[in-house]
Amino acid sequence: MTQEQADQQIDKISSQMDEQFEKGKWIQFISTILVTFVLVLFLAGFFMLVIKFGFKGSGTFKDALVAYGLPYYVLTFGYIIVGLLMFLLGRPLNSLSLAALLNVDTSSLTGVLLAKLDIIGIWFYALIGIGFAKMFNVKSVTKVVAWIFIIWIGFAILLYFAGQAFPFLRLFGF
Repeated sequence: MTQEQADQQIDKISSQMDEQFEKGKWIQFISTILVTFVLVLFLAGFFMLVIKFGFKGSGTFKDALVAYGLPYYVLTFGYIIVGLLMFLLGRPLNSLSLAALLNVDTSSLTGVLLAKLDIIGIWFYALIGIGFAKMFNVKSVTKVVAWIFIIWIGFAILLYFAGQAFPFLRLFGF
């Protein structure tokens, strides 16, 4: 193979890789939007069932979507703060949790719990609890908020132990 043929092959492979990279970015973008949408629907439905049957709430799925969807503005605010902190600190951050700020490894149970000590996450789930209590006409807002936090932390611990029992789940962030 001559040098000219080798250069042509390299250019051809490079252009194919660029095309695949562009396709991959679009697939990732679209799948992120779809997964987020499905996850919001699923979690709103899950919390609706908890509030409806656990607290005898009287709301609808539309009310659940409002109660779960509006606090996402808090997450947007949190992402802006994280972006500014990344710029100021000069290192990557994924949240405002103690684990991220102190650079703690989240592969241990302590790290997972420290990752949940995130002011934006706490604010987000407190607003979800308040929203569900108000939208579903539940008398005790405190109990609803407490149960939302218990479900949030309990699910994180459950996923941690699932990742320990089935190591392939760690590839998905569990």
